[in-house]
Amino acid sequence: MTQTDQLNPAPLDQNAAARRTTVKLVGGAVLLTGCAPMMQPMMKADMPAAAPPASTAAATLAAFPAVGSTVFLQQAGKGVVIARIEAAQAGAATSGDLHLIALSDRCTHLGCGVQAAASGSGYSCPCHGSAFTLTGDVVNGPAARPLDRLAIRIEGQNVFVG
Repeated sequence: MTQTDQLNPAPLDQNAAARRTTVKLVGGAVLLTGCAPMMQPMMKADMPAAAPPASTAAATLAAFPAVGSTVFLQQAGKGVVIARIEAAQAGAATSGDLHLIALSDRCTHLGCGVQAAASGSGYSCPCHGSAFTLTGDVVNGPAARPLDRLAIRIEGQNVFVG
């Protein structure tokens, strides 16, 4: 090979040129992907913080005139049961003599939606017959654990879940 050949290499065929272009593109993408996590904190520093989402009341206190009053609703795509109970319990929200509890409406056996029991004093699962008290405790199975409790709070006349 002469010195002139080394300075002026032979032209590449189309396949070799295509391979080099592909390698360059993939290498650039890998490099950018690797740098993105390092750039993120710098980009966020210049942006104003997003406002927290506004809370929407799940219900009002007027929906619970007596012990045993129950409201079934959807909150953030999940079924929720809010019930007025007789006495304050851990996790219950209280306003004067009114005590509310929030529960998931999913049976802890296999996840079916519970409904108000015919007796009006709790919940039943239509799938396999589990029964629960107004506070979500198991009365009879096959469910082995109580309904999941959810955070609840009262602000003025509004009830918030979550």
